[in-house]
Amino acid sequence: NGASIITETDGDGNAGNITLNVGTLTLDFGATISSKSNPFFTPGLGQGGNVTVQGVLPGEGSAAELVTLSNGATITSLTFGPGDGGHILITSGAVELNNTDTSINSFTFNSGKAGAGGDITLNVDKLTLTDFASIHSTTRSSELGQGGDVTVQGVLPGEGIAATSVDLSGGSMLVSETQGSGNGGQVAIMSESVEMFGGANIFSSTFGTGLGGNIVVKVGEARLSDTANITSFTSLLGTGAGASGTITVQGLKEGDGIKADLLTLAGPGTGLFSSSFGSGSLGEIVVDAKTVRLTDGAAIQVGTQLDTAEIAGNVTIDADTVSISGLSSIASQVLAADAGEVKVTATYQLTLDNGSIKTSTQGTG
Repeated sequence: NGASIITETDGDGNAGNITLNVGTLTLDFGATISSKSNPFFTPGLGQGGNVTVQGVLPGEGSAAELVTLSNGATITSLTFGPGDGGHILITSGAVELNNTDTSINSFTFNSGKAGAGGDITLNVDKLTLTDFASIHSTTRSSELGQGGDVTVQGVLPGEGIAATSVDLSGGSMLVSETQGSGNGGQVAIMSESVEMFGGANIFSSTFGTGLGGNIVVKVGEARLSDTANITSFTSLLGTGAGASGTITVQGLKEGDGIKADLLTLAGPGTGLFSSSFGSGSLGEIVVDAKTVRLTDGAAIQVGTQLDTAEIAGNVTIDADTVSISGLSSIASQVLAADAGEVKVTATYQLTLDNGSIKTSTQGTG
C-alpha cells in the first residue's frame, strides 16, 4: 500500500527520467509514480523528469500488454517553478483506470512565472476509465504556464494511428483546465470507437485570462448516452476573460472536413456543450460526420439564455444525414450579445421529429 517511484529536482539541474519496461504494470491502493520539478517553489530552472511505461522488447515504441491503475493509484508530473514539467508516455495494448482518486496527471502550479506542464500521451489499443477515474492536465499560474496536452492515440508507432476503443463510464473524466494567464492544454483523441456513458465527460475549462484548451475527437464512431458529455467552459467576471476552447468531432483521416462515420447522442444532459460564466467568449462546436443522431433530449449547444459571454459561439454541423428527435436540440444562445450562427448541412436528409434547431439572444444583443 502506498508504494512509490519518484524523480525530483529542486534546483537548476534536471530531474532524472523514469522508464519502466514491463509486460504488465499494476498500481493499486495509492501506489504512485511521480516526477516533480521544484516542489518547494524554489526559482530553480530544472525540468521534471519524463515518465515512460512501455514493453520489454528493445526499441522505442515497444508496447506493454496491460497497464492498470486502481484504488487511488496515480502517475503524475508536477511543476511548481519555472522549469517545465516532465512528460508522461504510456505505450500499452490496454490501459485501465478504475475507482475514485485513480488518475494520470500533469499539474503546473506557481504564483509567478511557471514552466509548461508536461504532456500526457497514451499510445494504446484500448483505453478504459471507470468509476470517477480521471486523466488531468491542470495549470494554475499568474504568469504563463502553458498546460500540458492530453493525447490518446493508437499503439503502433507513427502519427495518425488510431486506438481501437476509448471507453469512459461512471463519472470518469479527461480534463484540461487553466486558472490564470496560462493557456489550457489540448485534449486530443484518435480512436476507431469512442463510447461514453454514466456521466462520463471530456472537459476543458478556463478560470482566468488564459485560453481554454481545445478538444479534438477524431473517430470512426462516437456514442454518448446517460448524461455523458464533452464540454468547454469559461468563467471569469470582468474584462480579459479567456475564451473557452473549440470542440471538434471529425473523421480519422487528416485534413479539415473529414467525416466520422457516426455521432450519436442519447438522453437529457448528454451532448456537446460550450458554456460561460462571466465575459469570456463562448467556444465553437464543429461536427463533421456522415450520420449525426440526437435522441431523447440530447443536445449540441453553445451557451444558454443565461450566459453572459460578450461573444456568442457558432455551431457548425456538416453531415450526410442529421436526425433530431425527442426534444433534442442544436442551438446557440447567449443573454445579451449578438447571437451565434447555427449552420447545419445535411447532404441527403435532415429529420426533425419533435426536435429543434435554434439561435437566440436577449437584452441588447
